[in-house]
Amino acid sequence: MPRNIIPIILFNIIYIAVSSFFIFQKSNIEFLIYTGVVIVAAGIIIWLYNRYGLSSPLLWCFSLWGLAHLSGGLYEVPAGWPTAGETRVLYNWWIIDHYFKFDQLVHGFGFGMCAWITWQVLRASQAERFGVQAETIRPTGGIMFLCVLSAMGLGCINEILEFIVMLTVPETNVGGYYNTGWDLVSNMVGAGIIALAIYIHGRITQTKEVA
Repeated sequence: MPRNIIPIILFNIIYIAVSSFFIFQKSNIEFLIYTGVVIVAAGIIIWLYNRYGLSSPLLWCFSLWGLAHLSGGLYEVPAGWPTAGETRVLYNWWIIDHYFKFDQLVHGFGFGMCAWITWQVLRASQAERFGVQAETIRPTGGIMFLCVLSAMGLGCINEILEFIVMLTVPETNVGGYYNTGWDLVSNMVGAGIIALAIYIHGRITQTKEVA
């Protein structure tokens, strides 16, 4: 196992263990299920890392996303902070009052990372197929569009999981149709920003190589 991966694994073990302690303490069935989802997602990412060689920054970003996700439903914000809904958890905190919630930030960031992981997997697959170095594969507009669609599709799976939780767990912090709509918009915006950043970086790198 590469040394640069060990701190990432330890970070994930620690925050999942601490989150699990508070989940059991509060008997929070909803986030017990979400913790299981995070663990399964971590297993998939480990497999993708071993198969396609995902970058360390991407692994760190996914780890931070997992931490933000679990913290969002467990940490209660101070009384003076503006929140939406009945519970004062971090997910309901208005970063910009009545305009932008922490929940939407986490969605945008997380599914932006899904667009990034899609790009890294596609690039590694193309490099393997054509027998070239992955660094020589440049992002095109079409491929970036596919990355955005992939991230949005994963976002839809996330909403389906939340819907299942809402149907099976008596009390949850899952929002209604309005909240789901903004979640999907946040997923699209986050994925679009990351895809655009990857595309621009690829164009700049290509220009420097030609020069």
